[in-house]
Amino acid sequence: MVPGGECFIRARVIAGIACAPFWKVILSADKAIAWYIPNRSDLATLDSYLVSITELEAKLGATMVGIDAPESLKVSRATWAQLAGCSLS
Repeated sequence: MVPGGECFIRARVIAGIACAPFWKVILSADKAIAWYIPNRSDLATLDSYLVSITELEAKLGATMVGIDAPESLKVSRATWAQLAGCSLS
């Protein structure tokens, strides 16, 4: 640990081995949003990688994703509105 609570892990690059894509799901009581982001340098905007939880489960397997949510939330594939006063800069 370093001051401020940040924890750093040394990463190693192994020739010939590609790192897996990054995926993330945020689930609230009435909304869900999910991303499947490839591990490459020429990425587009975050919304370009929106997927539904159902799509994510198809790519990775339902057991790997492990999201217990109503089907109505699992099929949603929409971005969330930016909060008022939130700056992306």
